[in-house]
Amino acid sequence: MKTYFKYPLLIAVAVFGLFIATPSAGAVTIAELIAQIQELQRQLAQLQSQQGTTTAWCHDFNTNLRIGDNNDEVNALLNALVKDGVMSERSNNFSSDFDETLASAVSEFQEKYASEILAPYRLKRGTGFVGKSTRAKLNKLYGCGVATPTPTPMPTITVTSPNGGEIWRKGTAYGISLSVKGTKGISIYLTDTSGNVVYKYVENYPALGSGVDPNTIDLTKEYQSTFTFTPPISLSDGTYKIKAVNDQGLVDYSDNYFTITTQTLTTPAPVSSSPDLVIENVMLNPVAPVVGAYGVEATLKFDVANKGDSAINNLPSKIFPVVYPDTSSFFYTYQVSNGCYGTASLPPNSACHLIYNISLPNTAKSIGVQKLNIEVDSSNVILESNENNNKYIFTFTTTAPVSPTPVPPTPTLTPTVAPSISVSLDSMTPSAKQIVMGSTNNSLAAFKISNTSSEDVQITSLNVVENSVNGATVPSFSNIEIYKSGVMLMGSVAGSSVSTSWKYSFSLNNLSNPLVVPQNSSITIEVRGGVASYASGGAKSNGMYTFSIPSSADVVARGANSARTATISITDSTPGKTITVLRTKLSVSAPALSGAAIGHVQSSADVVASINFSADPAYDAKVNNVILTLSGLASGSALTDGMTVNGNLIDADTGANLGSSSAASCQVASSRCVLNFSPSFTIAAGSLKVAKLKIDSTKFNGSYLLISINSVNDIVWSDGVTNNLGLQANTVPTSATIIYQVTTTPVPSTYTLSVTKSGAGSGTVSDNVGGIYCGSTCFNNYSNGAAITLTATPTTGSTFTGWSGACSGTGICALTINAAKSVTATFAANPAPTAPSITVTSPNGGEAWTIGSTQKISWRTSNISSPNDKITIYIAPNDDLSKNILSQ
Repeated sequence: MKTYFKYPLLIAVAVFGLFIATPSAGAVTIAELIAQIQELQRQLAQLQSQQGTTTAWCHDFNTNLRIGDNNDEVNALLNALVKDGVMSERSNNFSSDFDETLASAVSEFQEKYASEILAPYRLKRGTGFVGKSTRAKLNKLYGCGVATPTPTPMPTITVTSPNGGEIWRKGTAYGISLSVKGTKGISIYLTDTSGNVVYKYVENYPALGSGVDPNTIDLTKEYQSTFTFTPPISLSDGTYKIKAVNDQGLVDYSDNYFTITTQTLTTPAPVSSSPDLVIENVMLNPVAPVVGAYGVEATLKFDVANKGDSAINNLPSKIFPVVYPDTSSFFYTYQVSNGCYGTASLPPNSACHLIYNISLPNTAKSIGVQKLNIEVDSSNVILESNENNNKYIFTFTTTAPVSPTPVPPTPTLTPTVAPSISVSLDSMTPSAKQIVMGSTNNSLAAFKISNTSSEDVQITSLNVVENSVNGATVPSFSNIEIYKSGVMLMGSVAGSSVSTSWKYSFSLNNLSNPLVVPQNSSITIEVRGGVASYASGGAKSNGMYTFSIPSSADVVARGANSARTATISITDSTPGKTITVLRTKLSVSAPALSGAAIGHVQSSADVVASINFSADPAYDAKVNNVILTLSGLASGSALTDGMTVNGNLIDADTGANLGSSSAASCQVASSRCVLNFSPSFTIAAGSLKVAKLKIDSTKFNGSYLLISINSVNDIVWSDGVTNNLGLQANTVPTSATIIYQVTTTPVPSTYTLSVTKSGAGSGTVSDNVGGIYCGSTCFNNYSNGAAITLTATPTTGSTFTGWSGACSGTGICALTINAAKSVTATFAANPAPTAPSITVTSPNGGEAWTIGSTQKISWRTSNISSPNDKITIYIAPNDDLSKNILSQ
């Protein structure tokens, strides 16, 4: 049971060393060489088993990353994205280039975790730039601060049976037993004394046997697996070992050789010279098995019949039914029941029944005509059957799975004329807009494809043309993709230059989900793409582009039923709206409604807006001037003419003032106020800085306030299509319209203070200004900010036990009235008084006192209310107090 990994180079070197060390006088036999190799493999397995556990991969992302970077951080980023499932491994062994493909994967990662990465900045689409929030999510998932050691289960595979000395008879089913761990798939072979594989039992088969999904196997658990193996009749008599190999290349052999023979294991019973056993009534269920995800599973039933004139006795020791393939296809057979083994005697014209499970792997050879040999071996003699006199050849056909074809409501005939479709610009085409270089997954145009035919039409190829409006000679777009209903059909197509246009050709013929236009219906396809940044080779100046499908030659389609080439007509060749690509040094955007949209309580430090400043990957950017316009709505302005508004730009991360001059003020005129900031702060290349607007809203009257970006650095440039926008060296806010709408809530001038009394006692509560006497009045309204004290006074027979609500304790309740408040005063009733008592303890009866002597009188008292109370003592005969003889 020697277990080891395959290390071909190391083993080859070791074997070469053995040849060198071998004396020339004696040649090494093949068996000795195999033994030496196995010993080396055993040592390798021991070393491998000492490796223990490994630690899950982790990396702390502390550096912003962008297109054009090339370092180990990029390599770590790629590794994380592969682990997260948003990117597949690169064929160039993890190149460290941050290219467009990696940027697209970053965008997908950002959109996957949009609530944590994009939502704080009010972004809907990923940027492809790895900044603070993206790094935070990467560190949360893969940072070393949260990584925990993950035990790596050492895969093992051990042949437990046969392990040497066994004698197996050909045609008889035996069990091959394995102990496996950390393994999904295995291969089992039969090897001879030279180490050659002479029989291939299973290859890449589920480790736990037929019908088991490998993905459900627990790799940390050890399993005991048994496979039924019937040595075929065609196998040569000899000694063999079982060789087992797992899906990681780990190998184990039987400890020693076992024997496979055609000889009987017991003394053979006499056999008739004219055997009468035949195979009949062979059935397979299902009749034509379908090759599924895990191959073919079927049930084989047949009878072994006695066609002779006399009974066949001692049946279990005489017959050995066996099933094995007659073709090169691999079969796995498992005997489910054997009625012959349980039958002592088989009378004439009777039969015993057998059932086998038949399995084939999911391979090309498993589809089509298959043959099985069904033989009956009795005492080392192949008995007669009803075909070929020695065996029953059973033939059946397997089929590939066929997707169900929807049945149309009414029969349709194959059209006799070619189908026709028309192409036009769709209303979903986006309006003219500006796109900043380096952005990804932008909607560029949408086209409607209509089918007026009586059959479905499949689009097999499509050309989309990018046209330069202002004569640009460099295509700005990359990763052009085709979408249908929000699902990408095909992407990452490079354009071919045609004058000042670029053609993107999509071959849609072999899509797993074909692009089909239903009969008498239409579909809409959307063109999306990214824009290469200047740093990664994009255009060096602003460019204006449109997208179109200009001619019928740009679409190829065919009838889904008739396969006839469709006639194409372009009913609207109008290109999509102009897309302006901006060569930006600084991008300015503002997510809609940062923070609460309504309900701002008036404050001298009311944070009402956020502004995102992003620097181009190739340049640092300096923000010198930011102009914001504050205005109101017709339904009610928060701004009153003559009012002064004070504001500050603050750092969203630290709350500190941003830049060297972050404050500005303005005076409202015509319900408008313009805050002109000169912050003078620098943003590192490829970085994002988020600023927030903090204003004094204490004078606002409780209606609406609108905030919009007027300009940044106050230089104006127009693309001639969209609105004039504030720029600095082609710097543009991505939105120059109203971006914030907030409602301020005026502070009330008075608040109510309510007092409640509780408990079994009684008393009064009064304030320091005469507004409450509870008593009769238990609430009062006070000015905002008023300082009020409450005093609780218990009545006779009661005790004040404390405050609850807005106050606590038993002293004076001191309150600042800045909101509606309530207080409860609790009074407890004093217990009722107990009557006083006096008891004489000595003398207590029977004592004899002498007249004239001095004696001691003792008593005890309780519930005496005052130490000055007087006690009178009498000594009188017969309780006659008038005859008191006590000298006091």
